Amino acid sequence: MPDPKTKAPVSETESNPYAYGDETTVCLAPPEFDPQVCEDNGENSGLEGEGESCQMVDPFAPAACMDGDPDPIAAAIGTAVANTKNGWARKTLSGLESTLVATRNILKGAETQNPPPGSLYHPDTYAGWDLKKGDLKNLDLLFQAIHGEDTAKKRLGYLKTAKGGLKGILDQVKRFSKSKDYSKLPGYLDLQKAVDEGISDKFTAVQTAIEATMPVAERPSTKAKSSGSGNVSSSKGFNKEKITDHTKLPGLAAPTGPAPAEGSLEAQVEANMASDFQIVDASVEDFLYVNLPELIAGKGKMKTAKKAWALIRNYRNSVLNPLYGEYVKDPENVGKKEAYEAALANMEKEIGPQVRAIARAWWATDVEGITNLTAESTNIGKDLGQNLESIATATAQPEFDPATLDTTGLKESLGSLKKRIQGVRSSSEDVGMSEADEKYCLNKGYTAMVETGSALKVLGKKKLTSGDLTKLSGHIQKAIDHQKLVSEKLEIAKAAAVAKNDSLKDIIDRINDPEKTPLVKEVKRHKVSVKFTGKEGNETTASYNTKPESTIGIYEDVWSPMSISDQKGSFNRPTGGERGAQVYRDLKGNHGFPEGEAKVLGSVAVGEGDFHSINTVDIMRISLGFIQFAGASFVGLLGDLKKADPAYYQKQFANYGILINDGKSKMPKITTRDTRFKPGQQVDHPAEEHNKNLGKIVVYDHQNRVWVSGLEAMAVLQSDPRYLTLIQSSAGDVEMKLAQVNRARFGYLHPVRKTTVSYADLGLVDPDLPEGSKKKSDKKVKISDVMNNEVAIYAATAWGIAAGPAKGQSLARKFLIGFVKEKGIKTIEELKGISQTELAEYVRRTHDSSTWSRPDKLGEALGSPLSKSEYIGNP
Repeated sequence: MPDPKTKAPVSETESNPYAYGDETTVCLAPPEFDPQVCEDNGENSGLEGEGESCQMVDPFAPAACMDGDPDPIAAAIGTAVANTKNGWARKTLSGLESTLVATRNILKGAETQNPPPGSLYHPDTYAGWDLKKGDLKNLDLLFQAIHGEDTAKKRLGYLKTAKGGLKGILDQVKRFSKSKDYSKLPGYLDLQKAVDEGISDKFTAVQTAIEATMPVAERPSTKAKSSGSGNVSSSKGFNKEKITDHTKLPGLAAPTGPAPAEGSLEAQVEANMASDFQIVDASVEDFLYVNLPELIAGKGKMKTAKKAWALIRNYRNSVLNPLYGEYVKDPENVGKKEAYEAALANMEKEIGPQVRAIARAWWATDVEGITNLTAESTNIGKDLGQNLESIATATAQPEFDPATLDTTGLKESLGSLKKRIQGVRSSSEDVGMSEADEKYCLNKGYTAMVETGSALKVLGKKKLTSGDLTKLSGHIQKAIDHQKLVSEKLEIAKAAAVAKNDSLKDIIDRINDPEKTPLVKEVKRHKVSVKFTGKEGNETTASYNTKPESTIGIYEDVWSPMSISDQKGSFNRPTGGERGAQVYRDLKGNHGFPEGEAKVLGSVAVGEGDFHSINTVDIMRISLGFIQFAGASFVGLLGDLKKADPAYYQKQFANYGILINDGKSKMPKITTRDTRFKPGQQVDHPAEEHNKNLGKIVVYDHQNRVWVSGLEAMAVLQSDPRYLTLIQSSAGDVEMKLAQVNRARFGYLHPVRKTTVSYADLGLVDPDLPEGSKKKSDKKVKISDVMNNEVAIYAATAWGIAAGPAKGQSLARKFLIGFVKEKGIKTIEELKGISQTELAEYVRRTHDSSTWSRPDKLGEALGSPLSKSEYIGNP
């Protein structure tokens, strides 16, 4: 075990107070622990011995230091570390050791319930060790759960939180012991066994013991009279009220304004909606939800979002929810109210600063970071210049001897430059640099790196001649010049970042203010089921709840789909692999699609949805179907339906108030208004002027009795569960399925196959041009003629669906150009003879690996992965 002060390994044979390994070793605490504590507390201290003779025990030393038994965890970690050459594994295991052993020692138990500071089982004892703050907090909770004097219920809460926090460490151990790279090495399986026996099993035993001490309360009545209408359920202490007045529900409020004229289009639409849609179940409950929407709006880095989400949710679920439930049941009880408010204040104190920092990072570019980048780049140039000047001065001396030249400073400066340039790519995203500026910096930086390498090569000589010094001077000067260009571009990016931050100042100020933006928010969550009887013999029922927990915007008036079913069965969202398999089977079995197309589109569906899938928190308000048609694409889908089968479209959509302006049909008067909040409007989401096709959708707002279009129309659909049910129910129809599939085929997949790449971009020789000709060849190669495997076609199609058809075509060209360059292919004959398997492997190797979980899951469901050798499909 390393010395806790120096971290240097210590031999077990040395006389060291921290060594262990045999039964005779004396284990002492780190010197900074006050031995007087031991003397003052005597037998109640939980330490070894009594009075002045007692010795404090190192809380991280294994059980050998306490009871003579060898510690299986420390021993297994030691063996595992000794038997692996993987630096990451060694480092990770070493980092886990102290937490694992400390956890085991706490679970082992102490003789006292109130250990003093500095004693074996006191949480503060861990503060002197290199543990993460989260580990310290979870060890503290673990100690309170086992040895504290709180109620059993609170202790159980502490234990559950600690278990959740320490889960990552235990999972890491399992990862090592199950990995094919480590599982056969001595020590790793023993480590898993030791953790299971020493920690995991004890967690379960402790939880059982705590639960056994909890008082058994009389089971409350499942129904009690509320202060308002309906019933109150005591489940989890939250009010649940059945709603009979549906006008209290979002999107279903009583109509305002004068009733439409008899026989008018508006009157017909209202009558159809009233007769064919029934609210069969509705309720509302008090809900304490995570306030990320107000803290963080817009698309951000999901790992960061999940981190903030977990911080608040863990605290809410383990501490706040029970207190909030008690407060809701008895709001006049001062004690319950104060307990709840104190917990809120404590949460703000403990995790508020960290969550707010995450929110600020999402909204604002890190000006401090880019300032450091520019300063660092400037300093590097200054250092290079000073070193160059010193070399010039030295070489000008008449008696100059190259062997005496000190190049240490110059080498350090050149090394710093190289490191700085290599960091531009990773840094540019953080500081909000444009793609063009990033490429500029990388281009200039690459040149500086080349010159740096040449300079280092000269410096590598044992002796420097005057000619070498001249070359060295030239290389360094060029490196300085190019890195200055990078610095100038960084200064421009810095100015843009400052301007951006200034424009977001109000948002940042709001995030910083706990009074304006609490971490949790009390709301009402609504639930509703809608029955659509407009289809003879095939009624559809869909269930929804309101969805306030979103990272895009405040959605208290937006319904989130939970389930949908008709007489054919349930369409609750299946797992990814099965979802893709369903789409594949439908395309193959019911529509006769070729194998390649069915598998590519099925693979896309794994990550998007099935035909019924609808998302109401999309950045374009709603999205539908197996590739999640959204915005203009969704409107285009409805346009395709209307064009292909006007009678179907009229019956399914137009009769209830969803119209498509195709330039031929007469449209009602459109009302333009900006008063209603549109989710996502405050962030940089696609604007309506850039999605002109959005203006083709016209929707009747049944609440305000007006016709609206564009984003406002999408917002109305988003907030009315009857409209959502209407749209979802259509996905079971052959007409809608074919419209979805054909739009995916002809709008995304086929354009990838049809796209072309020029000879010039591929670097191919045109035999029809004379050798040495400067004229560029006008010949082109069609993707489908040379890139004919399912792997490549899937990757390009999926990217086109995610980012736009042009992006998919661009990616297909990029695949082919990169592969040709890597293989050194020069003629069209060579290109047409390439191995599709090698091309597929190149695509897998160079394309974002996260994408490949989708087709892999489809392969698992079908038993047939994407083909690397062929693509069977059209065109």
